[in-house]
Amino acid sequence: LIASGIGGFLSQIIYVRVHENANVNNYSITSFNINLDSMPVANAVSNLFVYESPFDGFATFNLTTVNTTLLGNQTGLVSKFYLTQSDAINDVNQISDSTNFLNTINEQYIWVRVFNPSNLTCYQTTSVTSFKLIVVDTNNVVNIPDANFKAAIIATGIDTNNDGNIQQIEA
Repeated sequence: LIASGIGGFLSQIIYVRVHENANVNNYSITSFNINLDSMPVANAVSNLFVYESPFDGFATFNLTTVNTTLLGNQTGLVSKFYLTQSDAINDVNQISDSTNFLNTINEQYIWVRVFNPSNLTCYQTTSVTSFKLIVVDTNNVVNIPDANFKAAIIATGIDTNNDGNIQQIEA
């Protein structure tokens, strides 16, 4: 048995000896490869925020900015983005432009599927996760010029939407 692996992929050569029952000295040896892929995992990612003024609740997002966290140290994997969990699981109705996506509602969920393009059957439910697109009205952000004071206030848990700012409704 010889095994080698690169980036979650394992290839093994299996050697087989076949012989006659009546004459064990009459045999043949052959081999075949077994290739094993690691199951892709979609790591949890943070929500994406856009701050705007004037505020209309709609903004353009580059969904692919989550890929570094999403994939972690997994190599050879690809991500696709969807509007529903069902679409992500069934791999249908992919968002066509994931680098220039205009949200359709504020605080919109986006679902993402991670897969291995060389082995499309290598999939499990942990290959799908979600995050939210949130457009924030900058007129409602409380201005705290002292970064240390702001960090201390946020550390108390007041930043309920986890965007790194304090909105008037959180204060």
